[in-house]
Amino acid sequence: MFISCTIAGNTSANGNAIYNSRPSNQVVLVNTLLWNPGTSTEIGGSTFAIVFDHSLTRDDLTGNVLIGSVNQLTMNPGLAFDYSLLAASVARDAGTLSRYAATDLDGETLADGLKDIGARTNSPTVTTTGFLTGSRVFRARTSLLDLTTTVIT
Repeated sequence: MFISCTIAGNTSANGNAIYNSRPSNQVVLVNTLLWNPGTSTEIGGSTFAIVFDHSLTRDDLTGNVLIGSVNQLTMNPGLAFDYSLLAASVARDAGTLSRYAATDLDGETLADGLKDIGARTNSPTVTTTGFLTGSRVFRARTSLLDLTTTVIT
């Protein structure tokens, strides 16, 4: 389960951002931003076992932004260079309050009571230190995730 994560610039050996190798693995993405436009498809393998709960990804056919399965009618998710959300991002206030960490990547709490999608809340005080993307370790809301291997077995 990925809760309030940002997975960006990541590629598995199969060319996908995430590859689920077994149908018995259920992968749940909650308030997670999955943005890897350099891949052919964001998720490969057993895709029917992947659940998007208030999470943002890219439609593989149109390139449009999806939140859950809802087409946002734009190809621009509104991300800064460090994958934090810009003020006009469709991911702002689009998350769920049912499951989220108490603080974001920068240690900030919800200022307005509404959950953003991704590892950072939109705040004018956001800094960019300590954020790595790709097939490396990056900090999510509450723990370090090692995405050196993106094949989920």
